[in-house]
Amino acid sequence: MTATAGATAPIVAAVARSSSVIYAEIVSSISARSAGPDIRGGIDDLIETTCAAVQTAGARHAKVISLLSPSPSTRNTIYCLVDGAADHVAIERDIHTAVARIGAEVGGFRLKQAVQFESIGPIHIPEIGAFAGTKVTVLVEVATENAGVPT
Repeated sequence: MTATAGATAPIVAAVARSSSVIYAEIVSSISARSAGPDIRGGIDDLIETTCAAVQTAGARHAKVISLLSPSPSTRNTIYCLVDGAADHVAIERDIHTAVARIGAEVGGFRLKQAVQFESIGPIHIPEIGAFAGTKVTVLVEVATENAGVPT
């Protein structure tokens, strides 16, 4: 499993614990400093592995976007579309638990800002169809110089 999958799939699983995740999208901004030739050459594998991990974690559909960034930290933005009204308290609690568990294993891992909730729809989403529910946005980062592991 890639570090991106290890940092994002548990967050999707946390949301899926109390809600039905119809779609999850990961935007991973990888620190160019930590992205050596193996990472750069294997970006397709990183995307495919992360997408599979996010679907295994509970998302019905998933999309992963990976970018190289000059920032010294790697940041992941996780968007989840949740069917219907979401239990904000339960989702936030489960996300904080997941962040604490990941942070215990990966130094420098943290929630970048408060979990965001937004009512969406009804809208039409290609491949999904009609959707009305809640968008949950989670921003996490790992300071790569503190983590001791490549991303």
